Amino acid sequence: MHAGRVTHYIKCNLCGQDNTEVFFDSGDARIVRCKTCGLIYNNPQVQAEEEIYRADYYKDYYAVNDPLAEKPADYIQGHDYKKDGEIISQLKKKKPEGRVLEVGCCFGLFLKSAAQAGYETKGVDVSRYAASYARDVLGIDVFIGELRQAAFPDKHFDIIYMSHLLEHLKDPLVELQEARRILKQDGILLIEAPNEYRSLSGVIRGMRFKERKPILFPPLHLYYFSARTLRSMLQKAGFRTINRRITYSSVPDIAASAQDILGSQAGAFLKRHSRMERMASFLIKKFITAFDLGIIIRIYAVKDGGKG
Repeated sequence: MHAGRVTHYIKCNLCGQDNTEVFFDSGDARIVRCKTCGLIYNNPQVQAEEEIYRADYYKDYYAVNDPLAEKPADYIQGHDYKKDGEIISQLKKKKPEGRVLEVGCCFGLFLKSAAQAGYETKGVDVSRYAASYARDVLGIDVFIGELRQAAFPDKHFDIIYMSHLLEHLKDPLVELQEARRILKQDGILLIEAPNEYRSLSGVIRGMRFKERKPILFPPLHLYYFSARTLRSMLQKAGFRTINRRITYSSVPDIAASAQDILGSQAGAFLKRHSRMERMASFLIKKFITAFDLGIIIRIYAVKDGGKG
């Protein structure tokens, strides 16, 4: 198993127990579910090849694996600025001004929008390649390295944003605890993570194809959160959830769900009839929103006042 990769067995990052059942095993990746708390994670854990994030993950991975991006410039061009605007609009209602930190800021595109909205911005990312774009092209202040290495002062930031970060980390609980230390007492933490197995497409995949294969294998993803396990981890790190939403991320995601539901032939038919495709996507979007079946978990949290 995991030929050529360093692996080690770990206990559950959420509850600390070693009480699991095999959830998926391909021979190259073994994913388990904790029978105590329900967290799904890679075990034995594949040691992340750090250079994959320091350069290749942004420079090459998106270009090869993202069907919407043939090269990094296309990925940047295709960034969901509308979603950024919606998030910033929500943050403005809670914190109209102050310091914003994005951990795992990639090319700095969200932080650029936040700066334009009047926030003082700071980023953290392990990739020098991505950070150089944020710094040199967008003028964003980015620390290159891990969050704990940045050694920010206690209670320094008004808003901390982590988008599609925790599932990549070896120890997401420690990352959240560090975020709590540097967040102001009345600050806001915003977390986004994939809802891979509880999303509509994930449920359909499991029921229709009896398939538990993850979309992204270790070492790219090491954890597979649900809304419940993510909220539990936030609580253990000393946070209290104030708002939770499970949503889709883009029109192609909705279209993919439509094809999963209706089958490939019906999906092809809809593609030939754009009006019907739009109607099907609209109805599925409503269904996804109503029943929390979207592919993205978004949680706003604050410090739990009872934990110092």
